[in-house]
Amino acid sequence: MTTIPADAVVQLREALHSELGNVAEELDAIVVTSERARDDWSPPVARFDRARALLDELGWKERDVAVDLDRHRQVIVEALSEALEGDRYLMSEQGRHAGRQRRNARARAATIEAFMDNSGLERA
Repeated sequence: MTTIPADAVVQLREALHSELGNVAEELDAIVVTSERARDDWSPPVARFDRARALLDELGWKERDVAVDLDRHRQVIVEALSEALEGDRYLMSEQGRHAGRQRRNARARAATIEAFMDNSGLERA
C-alpha cells in the first residue's frame, strides 16, 4: 500500500474527473460513428472503470489515502501525466491576468511531481 498525501489526493481526484470526461467524449464518438465495431468500446470502458474504482477509494474528503499502487498504477500515471501536461501549458500562458494562473499551475504541478517522484511513478 502507498499513502497518497492529502494535497496529492486533491490533484489526483481532479485528474480522474478529467479522465472520466475524456472517456465520455471518446464513447460519444464511438456511438456517433455507427460503423465502428463494438470492440472499440472495450478500451475506453476499461479506462472508465479503472478511474471510477480509484475515485471510490479516494473518497471525497481531503485526507491522506492508502491505495494499492500496483492495482492503480496505470490510471494514476495516465491521469496525473495528463494533468501535468495541462499545467505545463498553463504555466506558459502570458498576459496581464495570467500570473495567478501560472502560480496555481506551478503549485499543482509541484504537488503532482513530488508525489510521483516519491512513489517511483514515471510520467507517461
